[in-house]
Amino acid sequence: MQILLKTLPFLIIVILLNPLAAQVPILDKVEKPTTIDGKQENKKISKNNKKKEKKRRKKESDEEIQSRKELSNLATVSSKSIVEMAGEDPFKIKFVGNGNIQPTIEKNLDVSANAGLGVVMDKYYVEYCENDTIVADWMGFYRINFESVINVATTAEDLVAITDDQSNIINQSVFGRSILNPISSGQSVIIKLKGYRTKVCAGLISGYHINLIGSNRDWIINTDTINASSGSLRFGIFHELVPSYYRRNFSVQLSLSYALNVLSNDIALESYDDLREKVLNKKNTNFHGIEFGLAFELKNIRAEFSLPIMLTSSVPGISGARIINNIGFVGGFAIKLND
Repeated sequence: MQILLKTLPFLIIVILLNPLAAQVPILDKVEKPTTIDGKQENKKISKNNKKKEKKRRKKESDEEIQSRKELSNLATVSSKSIVEMAGEDPFKIKFVGNGNIQPTIEKNLDVSANAGLGVVMDKYYVEYCENDTIVADWMGFYRINFESVINVATTAEDLVAITDDQSNIINQSVFGRSILNPISSGQSVIIKLKGYRTKVCAGLISGYHINLIGSNRDWIINTDTINASSGSLRFGIFHELVPSYYRRNFSVQLSLSYALNVLSNDIALESYDDLREKVLNKKNTNFHGIEFGLAFELKNIRAEFSLPIMLTSSVPGISGARIINNIGFVGGFAIKLND
């Protein structure tokens, strides 16, 4: 009995501690899976991070490739080049004397020469501040060039029809050429507008141009003298071959234009329909097509070559592809607006 009483406290302690002892393996069993699940979770996170990193790198690679493609298709004229071209005065106006010699490359053709006066305006979008130079653009253009010339003297004479024994006109091409190239036809007006883009589109389009030419020249057919006016419109795109930092004094341009030539004044009246058909084989007063051009400028000397391809058929001097070249010079004195 005494032994039982002595051992009873010990048994009670063992009984009380036994559940805790039983729980220890349970805790160990719970902890081990938790540790395993944690490792698996870490592996999943690491795997997801790798996927995300791979996607990010692929996205950056795709963006870099796209950026390179855009750069290959889009060139920008640098601000430094624009400032160099603009010089000290970014806005220039010149009153000029203009001389042109315009032969059309065909056989038995006299060369006509014109002399005139005009205005040339050159505007660079550059502003010189006290401590800085600001280069801007206007609607995407860093430079606008405007030229207007009136030819007041010419060696070209009135157009006279030459007929054979059957009263057929045998020099029809002369009349057609005067319509196709009005600048060689007596007194004329020339207006040119050209815009140079800051960004060269598709690596080809340096800018846009519009050319307008109008002239007067009488037609003498038999005993009739008829007032005739010819008009020419060209608008399109051009590509400048000379690097931007050389363009102040040099220029070589390729152009592609829509071409429209119009015959107006008295000769365009309905009463002269039959006469126009006799001279041009058509009653038309409008002729249109496309024109390829190449122009060189070396300071004040200019040479232009063009190949208009008119869609109207069977018109002597106009139909098909015709080669026209103009050689001229521009010289004068500049006016500074701050003087």
